[in-house]
Amino acid sequence: MGKTNKKAEAVNSTQSEVKKKNFPVWVIVLIILISLGGCVACINKLGNDESGDQVKETEQQEKEEEDNVDYEVLGEYRNEGLNTNWTAITVASDITEEELVELARKLHSENSEMRYNILDAKPSSFSKWKKTETENLINESINNWNEKHYIAIINLMFHKDGNKWQLVPMGLKTEFDWDKISVDL
Repeated sequence: MGKTNKKAEAVNSTQSEVKKKNFPVWVIVLIILISLGGCVACINKLGNDESGDQVKETEQQEKEEEDNVDYEVLGEYRNEGLNTNWTAITVASDITEEELVELARKLHSENSEMRYNILDAKPSSFSKWKKTETENLINESINNWNEKHYIAIINLMFHKDGNKWQLVPMGLKTEFDWDKISVDL
C-alpha cells in the first residue's frame, strides 16, 4: 500500500502543478492564432512567391539587353542598277566581332530579303551617300568616308555552290578577323 500511496501522491502533485499553470483560455487561443498566423504567412509566401519569378524575369531581361546590339536605321533605298533593296544602319564604333555577327543574324532573321549596309557613323548627308551607293558614283569624299566607317554588308553573295546570304566585311576595320566576320546567315 505504501507504493500505491506514493503513486497517488505523485499523480495528485502533478495535477496540482498543472492546475497552478493553467492559462486563461484567451491566452491559449491567442498563442494558437499567432502560431497559425505565422504558418499561414509562411504558406502564402511559399505558395505565392513571385520574387523568385521576378528575379528570373529580371535576369532574362538583363541578358536580352546584353544580347541586343543597339543600332539605328538611317533609311532604306533601292539600288535600281542591281535591282535590290537596302537598309543603312549605324552601330557603335566599338562593336565587337561577336556582336556584329549576332546583329547580322538577328537582322537577317527578321527580314531575310533585305540587304544591309552597316556603318559606325552617320554620313553628313545621307541623301548624298545614298546617291553614291545607288548609282555607283565616284565621290572621293564619300569614298574616303566609307573606308573609315563602312563596317560590313549583309548581302546575297554568289558562290560556286549557289547564292548565300552572308555578312561581308567592308571598309578599313582592320581590327576585325575577317575570316570570323564573313559568315553565312
